Amino acid sequence: MQVLLEDFTPSASGLRWRAHQDYYREEGLDVFFRQEVPYNITSNPCYAEQVAKLCIAQHSHKSASPSELHILELGGGNGIFAYNFLTAFASLNPPLFKNLRYVLSDFSEPMLEGLSSHAAFRHWQASGQLSFQVIDASGSTAHKTNWDGIIANYLFSTFATE
Repeated sequence: MQVLLEDFTPSASGLRWRAHQDYYREEGLDVFFRQEVPYNITSNPCYAEQVAKLCIAQHSHKSASPSELHILELGGGNGIFAYNFLTAFASLNPPLFKNLRYVLSDFSEPMLEGLSSHAAFRHWQASGQLSFQVIDASGSTAHKTNWDGIIANYLFSTFATE
């Protein structure tokens, strides 16, 4: 006996894809705490420091003075990369760090709600250096387009592949 769950459907419109999206929306940060999603390679302090150094070097080529630097992280997940990046950036270049505007985004609102209320991020939020925004990186959410840098760790494997 054969059971047809759905007719032929492009990947991004199918039941499997919707279940994948719903999983992240509903489970929020728990998927990381249960270690269901591997993240250490792109969230460790050494990698975050290298990315911070790259952003600082790029900005110094662009501008002699520490003007505002706008960085968007797509698919910020559990926020560990953002925390490590901001910590490294602050110690590497304090004057430029004061002008940093970092947006940590994810398409999962519960994920961002958990992060935005976490004590580790409060001081950066209070200073205006960090904000959180729901962004669906697959293109269905409008957002600012003139970023100085966009970070997208562990993100592209979550996009529809048709």
